[in-house]
Amino acid sequence: MFFHKNSANDNPNYMKRLFLSLAVLAMFCCCSTTDKQVYYNALVYTADQSQPEATAFVVEGDRITFIGEDSAASEYAGKKAEKIDMGGKRILPGLSDTHCHYLMLSSLVSKIPTIVLDQHDTHEQTLEKVKAFAEKYSKEEAPVIYGFGWGFKCRILASELDKLGIDRPVLLLACDGHTAWINTLGLQKLGVDKDYKDIAPGASFFERDAEGNPTGRIVETTQEFWAIQNIGLFTPEVIRSGMKNMTAKYNSFGVTSLYDAGALVYTDEMALQAAAPYTDNTMRLYTSLVYDGTESEDDFISRAKRLREEYSTSSVHPTTIKSFKDGTKEVATAYMYRPYPNGSYGNCLFTTGQHISIMSKAAAEGFNIHIHAIGDKAVNETLDVMAGLGEIQGTKTIAHNEIVCEEAMAKYCSNTDVFFQTTPAWWAVPITPEIVAEYGFDMDFASYYMQHRYPIRSVKDAGVTVTFGSDAPASDGMNPMDEIWVAVNRELSRDFGETVPQNFTVAESIDACTIDAARQYGAENEFGSITVGKYADFIVLDKDILSVPTAQIKDIKVVATYFGGRKVYGN
Repeated sequence: MFFHKNSANDNPNYMKRLFLSLAVLAMFCCCSTTDKQVYYNALVYTADQSQPEATAFVVEGDRITFIGEDSAASEYAGKKAEKIDMGGKRILPGLSDTHCHYLMLSSLVSKIPTIVLDQHDTHEQTLEKVKAFAEKYSKEEAPVIYGFGWGFKCRILASELDKLGIDRPVLLLACDGHTAWINTLGLQKLGVDKDYKDIAPGASFFERDAEGNPTGRIVETTQEFWAIQNIGLFTPEVIRSGMKNMTAKYNSFGVTSLYDAGALVYTDEMALQAAAPYTDNTMRLYTSLVYDGTESEDDFISRAKRLREEYSTSSVHPTTIKSFKDGTKEVATAYMYRPYPNGSYGNCLFTTGQHISIMSKAAAEGFNIHIHAIGDKAVNETLDVMAGLGEIQGTKTIAHNEIVCEEAMAKYCSNTDVFFQTTPAWWAVPITPEIVAEYGFDMDFASYYMQHRYPIRSVKDAGVTVTFGSDAPASDGMNPMDEIWVAVNRELSRDFGETVPQNFTVAESIDACTIDAARQYGAENEFGSITVGKYADFIVLDKDILSVPTAQIKDIKVVATYFGGRKVYGN
């Protein structure tokens, strides 16, 4: 071959670049070899049906590149790979919380002083705590007394809070998050009086007395969260100030991904302004854009698309449209076929036609669909919404599914593409005559509830995918081990006529917090199982969850949590 005198081979600068490139390549090859970690001598539950168990796996960078037995993993990785002896510990994929309010939780531990109340306190005990909190924090430190957690023994009147003599607005959410309690100064700051027009009269509103004056009780989420958003509590910086601590807490429970079911106490955009810049977050965060009917469908979809485009990052995914069908049974706003003892059938926040209209537009833009439904009529009608959407690009989820009638069960059996999301920890609450009285039920209502509550075994056997989430802070905890323990050890309440066992196996419960959760997000190709090519999100347990007596599951601790191959919790 002949070369021109000025060819690249004769160019000294070219030769320098060539040698430099070869040196960089050699360094890369060296690094890529030593960058491999072999985790061996482990009990690996992969949550991958094609290879459910293994003793070793290899991580390169943030991904899993091999799964198998110890010797094969070592041979694959090579002599220079780092070898990590797991001491026979049980390994699971990183856990997920499929319905919680992470950003709201972050606000509760932010630099804004927040009062956390106890749902079991009496009315007087609750007022004492509110007064003590106001005395502890000055008006400058806490210009609004804001808190969460009061229970159903409270008399929800502005006049009761006014008696405390507090010199600023007071706004307190109930333990279920679906009712708020506000004093007169708070109403005045919001400009709410007898002439104020509620957002959703009859469904979500400021309760009125006989003369039309607001009593201090705010009913249901649309009006409640409007009040919180407009009373002047939060900024993105304030929210973000609590996110690091909240993420660390979740990581300590083995959680590496979650679905935030709506910031709610501040606008969707404010929540995303807080979350998106948090580039060091050690969780994969799937967030909601909440449709509450206060804007036109087209305006909402346009805004949702803009927010998705502007705030999507490697760890923040605003990919789900969330909405409410009804409220909760505790405050008689869950939408029911049979009346509560007070004669109410609960609250229907959107008709089937309204939900199909907005969710069809959202689905056409590729969003996941997530609808809150607790009462039997709410669940049944929401299944009609999901069926009306047909096949969509995203996923379809009904959240909570607390009371499921026979008609709804039949619809689930024929709509197995709908995710059945729920919170097992709620099942551990004993339904005693005292609890029945506290909720304002009668024994007939309680018996119907117990016979139709959370039929996870039945829907699972029908081919429906079930996922678990805490709904924190509207539950007692964030630890997925609590959810798994209850799902596995669920007992019948024979006093109320419950007859069909609805337990899960341990493996099914793990899947509900791992691979099935990832499927709910539409992210099963990225994480949710220990599978070659997926993110190296995994946890180490102090006991083998698959072999210990099931009663001990609630005592199992996470020893270490790995996020993308990096240890983010543990020594």
